[in-house]
Amino acid sequence: MTKYILLTILVISNFFVWTNLSATEARKGALEIDILNIGQGDSILIKTPNNHFGLIDGGRDSTVLGELSQVLPIGKTYLDFVIMTHPDADHIAGFIDVFKNYQVNKVFFNKADKSNEVITKIKDEIQEFNIKNYSIDMENDFTIDGIYFDFTWPQDHTKTYTFSNSNDMSASVLIKYEGYKFLTMGDLPSDYEEPSLKNLPVEDRDIDFLKVSHHGSKYSTNLEFLQEIKPEYSFISVGKDNTYGHPTEEVIDNLEKVNSKIFRTDKDGRITLNIRDGKAEITTLESMKDVKIN
Repeated sequence: MTKYILLTILVISNFFVWTNLSATEARKGALEIDILNIGQGDSILIKTPNNHFGLIDGGRDSTVLGELSQVLPIGKTYLDFVIMTHPDADHIAGFIDVFKNYQVNKVFFNKADKSNEVITKIKDEIQEFNIKNYSIDMENDFTIDGIYFDFTWPQDHTKTYTFSNSNDMSASVLIKYEGYKFLTMGDLPSDYEEPSLKNLPVEDRDIDFLKVSHHGSKYSTNLEFLQEIKPEYSFISVGKDNTYGHPTEEVIDNLEKVNSKIFRTDKDGRITLNIRDGKAEITTLESMKDVKIN
């Protein structure tokens, strides 16, 4: 895979959303992506080179607060942005506590015709704390510190979705920095994985790092999709000894067939990806794996 690609910063519809986070600022550090170890759920912390922070999903409970206290700088109580991929409790319930303990500047959420107690509480907090909020769609892709966040699914920004399975509209996000590509799939099912790539140019479909969909459920991460994106490394956010049997043998087999190296939070603990000066490194908390990538 090509690691030295000059990314063109696109002028997109939400330009003024991010005027305070100029991509032309001097880069002071690395892009750090932490797959947090929050049990059976999803939560990913983004740290930019200039110490801006974002959180993609928040897990099912207050466990996320303990993880954040270990990876954020001491005394840090501000998050520049939050992305809620879809309204399942194991991805968003933790935000009830996050919003109470951290000042959040912007929230991106999936427009979905669904309501439950968790969603109601979160909406009330967004209003109470006067958090700016935006829908997840291709119109709201953004760039911060030279890192490009590309919402690849859902793709219709004019529609409020009604669905029987909330996973069908789970947001997928492609993160690009210094020629590396990190793709997080939320809980998106197999039926929508390949369509989510529809508007990506061919060169962006060759993925370095994949956050596997739906904790390794058999209903996601099919072989055809993996053969399209060819992830070199795959991360699975999953609870230890969970009752769902995640990750399934089918998904592990599919990943092995495309020679993707697998990391999983139930065995490796928190997984940290660092990208700096065109080089990447993966480290883990519990298994103490350390992989340097040229």
